[in-house]
Amino acid sequence: MSKLASKLRAYLRGNPEIMIEKGEYESSIVDAKTGDLYGNVYYAENGSFTGFEVDLFFDEEENEGALEATEPIPLSDNEIQSFIEKGDQFVADFVSAQVEFGMLSEWAENSYIMIYEEIDGKLGIPIPHTGCTLYFNRDGDITSAHLGHETYTLEYPDISITKEEAKAIFRNASVIELVIQAEEHKNVELIYRMHPAYIGVKVDGKIDNVMEFMGAEELPVYRLEKVDEKGSKETMLGITSEFIMFKDDGQSKLWIEKEVLDAAEDEEEIEHKVSIYEDDTGFFIASEVRWEKSESSLSLDDLQQRAIHFLESIIGDVHIKYWLEEPENNPDEIEDMEIIMDEEHIDLEQEDEFFPSEPSQMFTFQRHHKGMKIEGYEVRIHVGLYTGIIRECSGSKLNELQLQQLEIKPTITLEKAEERYFEEMELKLSRSVKNIDDTSIYDLTYILDYPGEKGAIEKINAQTGDVTYVDTGIIRESN
Repeated sequence: MSKLASKLRAYLRGNPEIMIEKGEYESSIVDAKTGDLYGNVYYAENGSFTGFEVDLFFDEEENEGALEATEPIPLSDNEIQSFIEKGDQFVADFVSAQVEFGMLSEWAENSYIMIYEEIDGKLGIPIPHTGCTLYFNRDGDITSAHLGHETYTLEYPDISITKEEAKAIFRNASVIELVIQAEEHKNVELIYRMHPAYIGVKVDGKIDNVMEFMGAEELPVYRLEKVDEKGSKETMLGITSEFIMFKDDGQSKLWIEKEVLDAAEDEEEIEHKVSIYEDDTGFFIASEVRWEKSESSLSLDDLQQRAIHFLESIIGDVHIKYWLEEPENNPDEIEDMEIIMDEEHIDLEQEDEFFPSEPSQMFTFQRHHKGMKIEGYEVRIHVGLYTGIIRECSGSKLNELQLQQLEIKPTITLEKAEERYFEEMELKLSRSVKNIDDTSIYDLTYILDYPGEKGAIEKINAQTGDVTYVDTGIIRESN
């Protein structure tokens, strides 16, 4: 048994005798006697161990009792201590650097995450993505472990502002916004929230924006004009007289060619060509009808109009409800498809399961109400580049009655909401990744911190003033 296997076996239930089988793409943890799979091991390019993960099915079998529990039971103090002791032992076994316990939290029901981090010796602050991250099940078994950066660079730029000055800069940046929130299965509300793009203030006084860090830009959006003619959604999905609907159960509608249905011996084995699924929460529509490649693709404007007309056919009054994000061309997909279609082995008469899907252009429609965007309720429509057929459409539904009854004039002023946020908020000096292309280089930023017992404010109801706090799931963290 290898030295690594000898260490890892202690973290598998039953302490089984194991060996590590290295494959071309991944390495497996298997039982040395039976060959049963326990999980996978991960290595860096230099061959050093970077973590392991227990196989999902093995973990479920070993924890059937925990999975059957109807009500989650909070961890006791003894259980918390046991988790931390096991985490400390893992650190002693696998982490060469000096690290400190950072946090234990419940990130999902009966699933826990523990973080250890190295500390900046000069400033005494944690260095994110170092040390290790451990995942536990309810029984205290480590189900997954990932080691962080072993080598990194700490930059020490001039700190030109204090944390108090950083807080003042942040407040003057208008980071609190008024939005309509329509959470799934919950009421539609008018709320104040922290703009999700703003994460703090750099030590030179500039606002730290996650969009800029990611190199992303907010796409322009445009109002839609009223659609005078409502087309047939079936026609736009490529359904012709050769097709027949062979299933309609109130939620799902499925179509197939008549000749295919007539020739089928078992209706359950039929591969449908067009499907529409819709319930109270949303819809998903797809069309895989066959297509023929033409000399050139349709224009972007033509594709866009087809997407708008399809949206009108399934929603109605789209000029009132939706705005269109500026579409992005996808030349790579067209080029890839040209290569596929030009390959000699591609036969346009071959079986459907091997026939390539038509490349498509995606259009994103943002849901708006009285000039305010409602996040999470976008509709995305993919239009075939050569045929103009709607290849895919998906979106979520909200409570339209509540939306229409919503008063969008706030009772609580923006100034009052800002005051509440900044009363409970502080900015603290922290290590942060400098560049997304190289996450091992760290600079300094003042990031948001909510030192109070209730934690971070998630939202403030703009009508009632009720404050909702983020459920972080934190069970214990470093002082």
